[in-house]
Amino acid sequence: METRTNTSGLKVGDRLSRVSYMEVLSVGSRSSKVRNQEGMEWTIGNTIIENEAYTASQYSEEKVVSRTEMIEALESAGDSVFTVVFGKKVNQKDIVASLQGLDEIPTKKTDLNKFAKTLLAGTERRMVGYLASTEPKMGRSTVVDLEIPADKHQLRLVDHRTVKELILQNVRYVLKG
Repeated sequence: METRTNTSGLKVGDRLSRVSYMEVLSVGSRSSKVRNQEGMEWTIGNTIIENEAYTASQYSEEKVVSRTEMIEALESAGDSVFTVVFGKKVNQKDIVASLQGLDEIPTKKTDLNKFAKTLLAGTERRMVGYLASTEPKMGRSTVVDLEIPADKHQLRLVDHRTVKELILQNVRYVLKG
């Protein structure tokens, strides 16, 4: 692992910065054990976590928002960890699996339209990660998926048009309608 700072050269008053994405390994009454993406583990005081860290799963406020507001929140995530729920892109394998599960193909136009809409919706995906980059409104965001091991390809695309829910900085954003 690359050394970023020569600690023997530090002086009192020097400033440091650090962004770390951690997984909680255990929770105690005064401290918790965590592991970062590089596999380093340490114990951290719960008061530090409470005052300086966000979680991708907890929220104290819920907002029902438009798609535009949802995407603006996602685009402003910065370094924060979040959970995003979105529709995964439909592929041929998904459509074949849906068709194989049918007893018969609907014949009424309204039923056929409902079925077609179901096929095009794709499967719902829940991802915990952080923002790597984003395209302008209604484009896509590249997200680092923290639930994929660090030695694998962690970058995933989230299509802004399919985002349904976002938990970010203690707020749960839910799509209107």
